[in-house]
Amino acid sequence: MKRMKTNIDRYGIGACMVCALSLAACIDEDLSDCPTGVEMRDITVSYQIDLQHGVDPEFDDALHSLHLGFWNTPQSLYYDKMFAPQDMPEDLYFKVTLPMGDYDHIAVANHNNDMVTGGVHAFGNDLSGVCVDETPVAGDTVRALAYAPFVGLLSLKLENRDQEHYTVLMSPVVGKMKIRVNHPTTLANVKCYLSQTKGGFRCWADEYVDHDKMVTDASGFRKTVSGQCDDFVFYCYPTLGEGVRRYATKTTGTWKLYFYSEFEDKIIQHIFTVTEPIEAGRVLEAEFDITELGGEAVDITAGVEIDTDWKPGNDYEGEM
Repeated sequence: MKRMKTNIDRYGIGACMVCALSLAACIDEDLSDCPTGVEMRDITVSYQIDLQHGVDPEFDDALHSLHLGFWNTPQSLYYDKMFAPQDMPEDLYFKVTLPMGDYDHIAVANHNNDMVTGGVHAFGNDLSGVCVDETPVAGDTVRALAYAPFVGLLSLKLENRDQEHYTVLMSPVVGKMKIRVNHPTTLANVKCYLSQTKGGFRCWADEYVDHDKMVTDASGFRKTVSGQCDDFVFYCYPTLGEGVRRYATKTTGTWKLYFYSEFEDKIIQHIFTVTEPIEAGRVLEAEFDITELGGEAVDITAGVEIDTDWKPGNDYEGEM
């Protein structure tokens, strides 16, 4: 049996996060290290949550880290800079100094979700190839996320001197899951996995990446509430139907939720097929009941045991 609800009515308001760059070694008003014979332009750039689409109240809209890239052609990354969490400016206003020209700008926040280092990922020269995705930990298995990645896009035409300040609107590319699983005390060490979600997000194309075999491991997010109840709270990529863009018209695409529990000397598998979509910026709350029988269910419970040699992350086809 499952009980599920989705919060989609209210919009959270994120605080404006203003961040600074100094390009070509031009810091503040000191232009002594800038290239000679090149006309430079000073602008200011700020980053804030996109309020048009918003996020649910329980969705963390903080920008913990930022990776900023500027491309002067679609195949040439002119400059990029990362702000780790400890380097994120507070109540500061900075300028960006660039040679005159046109630039495409991508900002990625909270990726890869390491609050100590701010994450390690690279922007390549190919603008269209910049993708927010996760490195597999085993086979086709990736870990669920502790923080929500945000992406913002901007095109700059520095010849337009009428505009001195630019605002980059940051939007989340993942959804938040709040899963509660109720079980008898005889079931121990409950693990949680998802499948049939998107596999990443192509930033400049503003579209998701399909990965049919990807499995998301959320087991590390288990919080024991009691001997009969565990919670899993985490972020993961959405489950969209035919629409692959963030805000395209969505069709209901089913996805799979797997629990694995230890019972005596066996590992029991519990499978739920869910039709309620996981959406970027939204919080999906779900509650499930599992028993020693295990099994697969959409709206009812059935029982079956599985091969204890199966390990999440192995390649598989169809039902496990």
